[in-house]
Amino acid sequence: MKITKNSTKIKVETNGISLIEQGDNIVMFGKPLPITNGEMQLNGTQYDIPTMDIDSFKGVITGDHESSLKKIIGRVIGLKKVGNKVTIDGIDFANKINAFAQFPRDM
Repeated sequence: MKITKNSTKIKVETNGISLIEQGDNIVMFGKPLPITNGEMQLNGTQYDIPTMDIDSFKGVITGDHESSLKKIIGRVIGLKKVGNKVTIDGIDFANKINAFAQFPRDM
């Protein structure tokens, strides 16, 4: 990791998951974070994990599941399919180019 004069690296643990902040827009997780597991999600979507092709996923995270530009939050880091789960290692937030990304990053 390249350290610059204005860089910060902060580690926080919440709900058993450690969050490692690397600069202004990158948050890494201490262990892979499941983003879906085949169960019904709050928005009503449900994925068949065994047949899911994660290679077709471009890695963009949005706030509306519709990939609208104004709701882009960032890009996933380290997307993997493990058993019946899809996990990510971190998020590169788009807070420098989209103000909508700042709120989830700060949460």
